[in-house]
Amino acid sequence: MVDKNLLLDITSIPSPTGFEYKLIEFIYEYSIKNHSRIKPIIDSGELYLVRLSKNNNHKTVLYDAHTDQVSCRILKI
Repeated sequence: MVDKNLLLDITSIPSPTGFEYKLIEFIYEYSIKNHSRIKPIIDSGELYLVRLSKNNNHKTVLYDAHTDQVSCRILKI
């Protein structure tokens, strides 16, 4: 189920190309507060979410997203 309030929060943060830092900081803080098994890392202006696991046999999933395009894509619907 989609958290509509989270979606509204994310889309209300301006994140044009070259100025994505506010949205990256929001996602970073949200991840720290809401996910105990995910470690967010900001490196060179990019955000990485690392899944922490005691089991080395788990699969790795990459979510690749462009934070400078979130609001543009949703506003054009």
